[in-house]
Amino acid sequence: MLTLLRQELYKQIHGKFYIGWGMIMFIFAMLIGWASNKYHIMSGETYMTRLSGSIQIILIAMIVFASTIISNEFSSGTIKNLLSRQYSRMQVFISKLITILLMYIYLIVVTFISTFIGRMIFFNSGNIIWKQLGTNLGAYSLFLLLIASAALLISNIAKSSGAAIGIGVAFIFAAQIISTLLQILISHYNWLKWNPFNFINVNNQLTMNGMDKMTLLSNNQMIIGTILYSILFIFVAGFIFKKT
Repeated sequence: MLTLLRQELYKQIHGKFYIGWGMIMFIFAMLIGWASNKYHIMSGETYMTRLSGSIQIILIAMIVFASTIISNEFSSGTIKNLLSRQYSRMQVFISKLITILLMYIYLIVVTFISTFIGRMIFFNSGNIIWKQLGTNLGAYSLFLLLIASAALLISNIAKSSGAAIGIGVAFIFAAQIISTLLQILISHYNWLKWNPFNFINVNNQLTMNGMDKMTLLSNNQMIIGTILYSILFIFVAGFIFKKT
């Protein structure tokens, strides 16, 4: 397992994701810092607490990564080399999951450092509100867990990274529209509050007041439901990968 993980990390470090998205996060943080300072878009404190607004970019990057990390093995034919060794399919699958987690941590660290540098360059002040930052990161991490696990499942079913990427990114930008439509349906059919689409509101509910009146779920129900659906998606994706 450790050998598999080292191989995965080696591929990512020497691949486009590690360098390319890291550079994108740094450039984005600098641009937002410059624009915020010049046009007074946000204060230094808000800039730091929101990680320069880069979380949406991280979500897109991770959906792309989760959607392609397995499907690319099939499209390039390298999956045969992996499975011809002593590793089981589940070991390969688990190593992919750990790699996804490590790449997410990597992007968070790069974004935090980039945002901190941006604050020093473009703002005279700006303390970090750690509690708010933690809440934001936790909420978006749960949202990403749900969407990335769904993207992983779709890419395993369709064997198409493009379909998974398209659906995952669409959910990010269409979340508000879906939420509004669901609010109408849930108000008439209470049991619909447990459908997985309602849980894409997890980041909004944990960072905004009043969302529980729309989702009809408490914060704890929203968190537990998001985790359970994510586990289910990952389990099914792993089962499909094992049987493919």
